[in-house]
Amino acid sequence: METTGNTMRITIDTSTVLGSVKPVNGVGQPPITNLRDYPLFHYLAEAGIPFSRLHDVGGMFGRNVFVDIPNLFRDFDADENDPANYDFAFTDRLLAKLVENGVEPFYRLGVTIENYVDIRRYRTEPPKDFEKWARICEHVIRHYTEGWADGYRYKITHWEIWNEPEDLGIETNPMWHGTFDEFCRFYEVASRHIKTAFPHLKIGGYASCGIDYPGDAARGRHWRECFHAFIKFVRERGCPLDFFSWHSYYDVAAVVEQARYIRAALDEAGFAGVPTCLDEWLPTPNHDKLGSAQQAAEIAAALIAFQNGPVDSAAIYDARCGIGNYSPLFNPLTYKPHKAYYAFMAFNELRKRGTAVEVLRNEPRPVALYSAAARGEDGSIAVMLANPSEEEVPIELEIVDGLSRKATLKPRGGDLSGEAALNGVEAATAASTPRCRITDETRTWEEAPLPVALPPHGIVLVECALPPATAIPTAIPSSEQSPYWAAPGYWDRHHAAKLAEIAVGPKDYDCVFLGDSITHNWEGWSDPADNAVATAAYASGQLKTPDGPGRAVWEELKAQGLRLLNLGLGGDKTQNVLWRLDHGEMDGYRTRFVALMIGVNNEIDSREDRAEGIRAILEKIHERQPDATILLHPIFPCGATPNDPRRISCEKTNSIIRCFADGGRIVWLDFNDKFLDADGNLSEAMMPDFLHPLEAGYRIWAAALRPFLCGQDIFGDI
Repeated sequence: METTGNTMRITIDTSTVLGSVKPVNGVGQPPITNLRDYPLFHYLAEAGIPFSRLHDVGGMFGRNVFVDIPNLFRDFDADENDPANYDFAFTDRLLAKLVENGVEPFYRLGVTIENYVDIRRYRTEPPKDFEKWARICEHVIRHYTEGWADGYRYKITHWEIWNEPEDLGIETNPMWHGTFDEFCRFYEVASRHIKTAFPHLKIGGYASCGIDYPGDAARGRHWRECFHAFIKFVRERGCPLDFFSWHSYYDVAAVVEQARYIRAALDEAGFAGVPTCLDEWLPTPNHDKLGSAQQAAEIAAALIAFQNGPVDSAAIYDARCGIGNYSPLFNPLTYKPHKAYYAFMAFNELRKRGTAVEVLRNEPRPVALYSAAARGEDGSIAVMLANPSEEEVPIELEIVDGLSRKATLKPRGGDLSGEAALNGVEAATAASTPRCRITDETRTWEEAPLPVALPPHGIVLVECALPPATAIPTAIPSSEQSPYWAAPGYWDRHHAAKLAEIAVGPKDYDCVFLGDSITHNWEGWSDPADNAVATAAYASGQLKTPDGPGRAVWEELKAQGLRLLNLGLGGDKTQNVLWRLDHGEMDGYRTRFVALMIGVNNEIDSREDRAEGIRAILEKIHERQPDATILLHPIFPCGATPNDPRRISCEKTNSIIRCFADGGRIVWLDFNDKFLDADGNLSEAMMPDFLHPLEAGYRIWAAALRPFLCGQDIFGDI
């Protein structure tokens, strides 16, 4: 990648999807300024805050009215089944205002921290009856999610058991006046009861202090020991743990290292599927930083680092409007946002787009610059940059995508836009004129020209768009291919080879396979030049699958007397398949079946456009092969996990195209679940690149086809 002096070149590759933009922009307690109308909550809505963790709400003792179990159920000896013994009044009003502003409550079951237990302790004794405490919590949950006691039916997914039970010694612990072993037993009782009552909700904890405490090695060691003891206890006892929550108040790099440690420990203990929630964080709290650009940039850097790192969700501590070190977002004198609030405004633009994409950087000099980008279904792009350092960083932004389109966003003075300079495409397809907002020492969320350099303690948000995704309509035949790793001319060469094969082949086939590289890989490359390139690409690691991983299965099928024709071609989209059908690939023979699986390469198209391309192929097949039965496959699963954006996008298309099947001429043949484990995850052993199957995948495919081609039991051995 070229560099110019000390300029940092930042390349946004919109074709490389990293996953969803994560809800790491949650907050702790919301900005409560009075107990009646909550006038600052609109700021949460405007920043797209996804959730508010309800802990320490209102200050000491939950202001004696909010959230805490002793505030909702004041007499522990009373009948927990009687609604008259509950006081939901102020918490009802609080949650209603959160929901009204689009913020989901994240409910901590327990008590507020008591920082003055050396003077007197009030509510942090372990409950005297663990089972009864759990039943009280059950009624609280029913009130807010099932309407019990004139309650509500809110969407409140996460219910967290207690907060920081392991801090300091027993006598000085401001949250739990008991041993950690005692807390683990308490967690077991509470989590089992609540999960049994609400299997659909997420029950977890324990809001750990973390795993390190710089400056006090003994304290950090104690925290780590408790963490490992907890996950060992939960594993051995089989306790519910739907999420693990933890806290950290250190610099961004240290927090990310702690996140890696926690993720690795959970994975090793058998909790690989358990998400982590960093539900208290604030980089090195300091009263002198409140309201400053420095704190804003540090918070922006943290949000980006969490998005790019092993953190599944997060909530800053916190969003109160008050005095003290832990009030980074709102000024209690003006009731207006601090600069740090606009870090959340910027991150929300990534959340609106939804799909995180790769950011590549050259780093001509060491500097702690943080970057993240996202794209939307409408083709819009948002880029967020944070510079928490005291140095200015010259930057140049470049946006590329899978259609060889590239736009370089260059600064231009005198207006509020900058310009999109074009490389390698027609002027009409350049990126849209970028919008830019900057927060730094002198500006706060100010619309400004794209800067030549990222300012010290600066946050920059850039919004733009590449040309509309459907540059080539999905239902219109086209021979224009997307960039592909194969040797130049491969597409025309392979098409010609297939026409030659058809000319000398049988006039009647049992099945013709039609699709992209996944179908192509039944056989692999026949041309020696293409085969050599594929072999070299696999050897170098550019390709994760060898040439023709389905070849052995293909030959076994043919050995059974089946007459098969493979019309798969790597890199093809729906429009390429249509072109090939218009140019002879389905002429001059008859076939009993056509197995069609296509669409994954139409990634930048909407689900409706992708489905329309598949519909056009179905119509073209019927036109060319009126007696054939089409075995319409869903787009195979891609991406490692069920929440991978590529997987979600393909499944949305699948939900449309399955309706094209009529049970006669078009049969819906779905065996996608056979590629996945019980949790819906895709393994590298099945598809090393989470897209292309190895031989085992083709055996699954063959087994699904055999009842149609051979009349044998589905999923039988081949």
